[in-house]
This record gives sequence, C-alpha cells and structure tokens, in this order.
Amino acid sequence: MSYIGNSPTFLLKGSKAVFEYTATAGQTVFTGGDDNSAVLKALDDTIGVYSNGVRLVLTDDYTLNTAGDTVTLTSAAALNDLIVIETFDEIANLGTYTKAEADARYINTSGDITTGTIQVSGSGNNIELGDNNKVTFGGTDLEIYSNGTTGQLAGNITVTGDIIAQSSLQIFRQAAGAASVLLQRSGAAGPWSLAQGNTSTNYFEILEGSNTRLTIKNGGNVGIGTDNPARPLNIVNDAGSNPIQSIRNSSLAWSQYALTRYGTEGEDARYMDFGY
Repeated sequence: MSYIGNSPTFLLKGSKAVFEYTATAGQTVFTGGDDNSAVLKALDDTIGVYSNGVRLVLTDDYTLNTAGDTVTLTSAAALNDLIVIETFDEIANLGTYTKAEADARYINTSGDITTGTIQVSGSGNNIELGDNNKVTFGGTDLEIYSNGTTGQLAGNITVTGDIIAQSSLQIFRQAAGAASVLLQRSGAAGPWSLAQGNTSTNYFEILEGSNTRLTIKNGGNVGIGTDNPARPLNIVNDAGSNPIQSIRNSSLAWSQYALTRYGTEGEDARYMDFGY
C-alpha cells in the first residue's frame, strides 16, 4: 500500500536512548520506567543490552517483546545488577495517511470536489483568486452567511468593478421598514434608497434619507409628495406658495400648452389651455 509520507510502521531514528535498571534479586523482566523514570520504548531499534557492562547476546541471553516494550533475561539477575538497554530514540511520525485518506482529507490542485466545509480560521486570512479565475456555484442560489444560524450578512460586500447579471439580479430583504438598495456616491450629502415595504408591505418607494419622495402603490397608483396615493397620479405639495408642478414646452407659443383628454370619441379633447 502506498502512503503519503512514511508508512505508519516506519520509525524515524533520532538520538540514542539509554535506559538503566538496578535489578532486584532474581529479576528477569525489565519494562516501564527505569531508575531515571525514563519509559522503555522503541525496542525494534535496540542497539544493545548490557549486564554490569557486559554486552548480552540476543536470543541466547535475552529476548525482546517489541509490542510490550519488554526485555526478558534468560538467566535471572542478581541483586543490584545494573541492566542497561540502549535503543534509538524515536521521532514521532505524526499525520501519516494512506493515499485514499489523503485524497479524502485534502483538496487537489486540479479537478477535486469536496462535499464538506472549507474553513479558513484566524484573522486576516483570505481566499484569493488571480485574474480571470472564477468561483462557480451550482444550484440556483448563492447564500452568504455571517454565521451558521441567522443567514444575515453582518458586514458589507465591496465591489470595485461592475456587477453584471446575465439573467436577473434579485435582492431580498427579510425585514420590512428599511432600504433594500442604498445609493450614495462619494461626497454626496446623503443617500437615496429603493425600498419595498418601508411604508406598507407591498409599496415600492424611492427615499431621500428617511423621507419618501416617490411611492408606487400595489395596484399602480403613483404618489409624489405622498406615501399613500389615492389616484393613478397623486401629487401633493404642502409647501405654501411653491408651485405644485412645472410643465415646459420648448415652443414659445402659449397655445402649445394644454391638458388633453383621451376619451372614446375617437379624437383628442382639449379641456384646459394655457396662454393668452
């Protein structure tokens, strides 16, 4: 089986480790902590075993149990015999995966698909794409969450270029009473906004700051100066002597100014003329 890195059974050899045990009378088994509290390990890389300075021979004088990290003497030690065991100290081989495990854990640079969550932790870390690279989202929706529960974007999305919708650009806001689209160029005194549901749930409104300047009521009535138009076109001005409306024709002839009624008679009917 192939592995990314070393096989899990491969131990990297480090510095020599020395374990010293002062034997009790008749002791044959040596394991666990030695006289210096060092725990015996890595017996598959044993260099040698010594009794009072004399090197012992494997199998003839001792056996190794690498699974249990145990050295067993063939002949029992005498009281206070010094048993020294030398091994290569292992360097831990952490994070070893088979190829299949690595493929499941990491994203390849080309053509990989992940069904889990890609998480970028810490602060100031980014996912960056170079020029002409794309992020493609399947399905019908792109949803941006500030956390995993509310579904609300807490901050802002800053776009330095253009937003181009090949089909339609849909903007939804769950809460009523606030702008759905806010427009304010640099240096402007205040923002303008487009909102649905500011005055009433189904009204579309254009606001200057918090003041409604134009309202389109569900059903089609349009109001200027009123947020509740009662007629197809309802213009209200409560500013005293200021004109309620201004109509201009590039012609100098006053006769060109008229209000015309389109009825069922088959021709225009002028019912109010301006001029002299």
